[in-house]
Amino acid sequence: MKIKKTLAVSLIKKTLVVSLLVALPLLAPAQQHHEINFLAPITSITVTNLKQYTNIFSPNLAGVTTNVVGLTYTNLIGSQVVVAAGDSTALTVDVPLWSDRNGLVPFSYAPDATNIIGFLRSAMTINVHILSGGSGANSAVNLTFVPLPDGIHESTLSGDAFVFAITANTTSEVDISTNCPIHNWAGYKTLRLKKIVNTDTDASSQVTIDSITLNGFVP
Repeated sequence: MKIKKTLAVSLIKKTLVVSLLVALPLLAPAQQHHEINFLAPITSITVTNLKQYTNIFSPNLAGVTTNVVGLTYTNLIGSQVVVAAGDSTALTVDVPLWSDRNGLVPFSYAPDATNIIGFLRSAMTINVHILSGGSGANSAVNLTFVPLPDGIHESTLSGDAFVFAITANTTSEVDISTNCPIHNWAGYKTLRLKKIVNTDTDASSQVTIDSITLNGFVP
């Protein structure tokens, strides 16, 4: 009788252990996908070969703290605004960077086609959506991003700035993503969109951008 009870207790314990092992992955906190928009204060911005965007919170030698006169953007209630002299409206926001659950930078080495040389692949991407391009839009639009180690001051370290170049066209929307070089910014707090430069020389090359996001799964 005692032997049967002992076997029954042992079986129950084993069942409980197996059940706990099966449930462990379910107990871990789920990762949430984040898409954080640099253009959060507005719905779109239009840059031309003469009217570019420069972040008014970025330090500059000229001490400029206002937007470029004539720059066009659409505010959150859908009204188009043409920047006048003295306009200090914040058109973008700095977005937070993040680490994995252990506080480490979320990147890995992925094998190339030969499975010999690995290349860096981070867990974050930058996505840009161009809503429309003018009749002369056929050249690169360069977006420059800089990290802020303490969330206040821009890093001036050579190589910390990251430029993402995309090309608009005259017939369709453009949506392109690029891998974010988070491995260069270990321990940094936020990322800033410093400037948008339309390199086209045509007067009709205006490009309207309605989304610039940092994307990834956050623990």
